[in-house]
Amino acid sequence: MKSKRVAHVLGWILLFLAGGMLLPWLVALLHGGGDVGVLLASAGLTALTGALAVLATRRSRGELTVREGFAVVTLGWVLMAVCGALPFHLGGHTTHWIDAFFESMSGFTTTGASILADPERLPHGIAFWRCFMQWIGGLGIVLFGLAILPMLGVGGLHLFKAETPGPTSEKFTPRLSDTAKILWGIYVGLTALEILLLLAGGMTLYDAAAHSFTTMATGGFSTRTLSLGAWDSPYLHLVVTCFMFMAGINFVLYFRLLRTGRLRLLWEDPEWRCYAGIAGAASLAFAAMLVLAHDRPWPGALIDGSFQAVSILTTTGFSTDNFDAWHSFGRVGLLGLMMVGGMAGSTGGGVKVVRIRVLVASARLVLRRLISPRAVLHVRLGERIVPPVLVAAIHSFFVVFLLQLALGTLVLALLGHDLETGLSGTLACLSNIGPGLGELGPAGNYAGIHPAGKLLLSWLMLLGRLELFTILVMFSVHYWKR
Repeated sequence: MKSKRVAHVLGWILLFLAGGMLLPWLVALLHGGGDVGVLLASAGLTALTGALAVLATRRSRGELTVREGFAVVTLGWVLMAVCGALPFHLGGHTTHWIDAFFESMSGFTTTGASILADPERLPHGIAFWRCFMQWIGGLGIVLFGLAILPMLGVGGLHLFKAETPGPTSEKFTPRLSDTAKILWGIYVGLTALEILLLLAGGMTLYDAAAHSFTTMATGGFSTRTLSLGAWDSPYLHLVVTCFMFMAGINFVLYFRLLRTGRLRLLWEDPEWRCYAGIAGAASLAFAAMLVLAHDRPWPGALIDGSFQAVSILTTTGFSTDNFDAWHSFGRVGLLGLMMVGGMAGSTGGGVKVVRIRVLVASARLVLRRLISPRAVLHVRLGERIVPPVLVAAIHSFFVVFLLQLALGTLVLALLGHDLETGLSGTLACLSNIGPGLGELGPAGNYAGIHPAGKLLLSWLMLLGRLELFTILVMFSVHYWKR
């Protein structure tokens, strides 16, 4: 592995990140806040670091190897989190650097776990940066870099394989840079459409942009302490619910829809049918629970139930209600949705619907083999046979996911946190959701977590965002062997 080639790409990533900081800086200028200098200094330090790395390694060109691709993705996210923490720490909004790093890692991994008790006290520029981080991390700044890496003489195929969420990655155009541009075009277009619809519902441009960024990224950061509950508007809640659901869909499906114009493509996709079925069933179940256990009227219960079901399923983490005070049926149901997540190829986290389908199909196959041991049977998704090697990879992913969940819960328990807080917090960070239960519910935050626990949860956020093996492979002995 050539470290200079890795450093060269990382330098460009930091330069792009510094450019991204200029948008919240403009917001700070427009609102006349005291965070103008902080954001400018943060952008300057990030740009200086990136420029030094690029200049020092400017002769390092060529196609990235598999090892270098994993290194760029993993180290890129860590460096982004370190530089993204600068506005919080330099602005005095966090007491310790670990808190600023936690907030930044939560932003870029689109987790939405926060140590801030009252986001409304933040200056407009830094509050906007907090939301914009999630938009950058939603589809991945590394994926954005694919559009320009060929111009730098550095190929990006291995970056694409390491960065693209889900059990498989699909390059649907011959040129990888074209793939990145199409994905980002869809992402930007959906974000702009949501901004317009939120503006029509009475939001200010500032709030509409901030919440559209975090909706399409399935991130969940908000400019308001009460999240979307600060707006008592069924229209706004329905708009955000729809776009959260859309953000949880595989972006390859959007490309196919645009190319063919056939809406039946959605129904023909077995993962989409399962995803829509889970969202619909959970929405109705939560609505019924709110009516029967909390005496809510049906219209409001259906809106609140569907909002919370889609928010947790897609790992967005917005809230319009304190679901930690719900009936135990609803709270247990939310924990289940936390594990499932959105579709592969979406900006959502979690195990992903396609993996859950394969695991269920694999379990059914075992039962059928017990009845018909001589039959030739295969795991299928719709009409497609899932290769045995992919089935084994999904089993391995799920085992590692459960091991990380158990380890995180155990460590938080050792640090003095109760089981509900430890389990829900670990699952919320590993699945990139944000709010959990108990101390970490919608009415709480992560400020009370032990500093060692915050570092552990930051690690779990990164693991979940990069789907475990992208990072864990770097701890393999074979990774470092020639």
